[in-house]
Amino acid sequence: MHGMATLACATFLNAGAVGARLAPGFFLSGVGLYCLPVYAEAIGLLGPAFAIKQIGLVAFVLGWLILAWSACDIDKT
Repeated sequence: MHGMATLACATFLNAGAVGARLAPGFFLSGVGLYCLPVYAEAIGLLGPAFAIKQIGLVAFVLGWLILAWSACDIDKT
């Protein structure tokens, strides 16, 4: 879902939401900081990495908030 939202940021940019250029960085860092430790725990490579996953969740939330805030700029003409 966050990968698709990263691609959707291009559509937001084409529609005039200039702030959407910041969201993909937060989505992709969230994938790295949240999803990768979860997969590593599942296969036994890593113990509980609670702090790393929480930072990843914050990155996801910030990405969505940036994308939602930038939607306010769409089609103001």
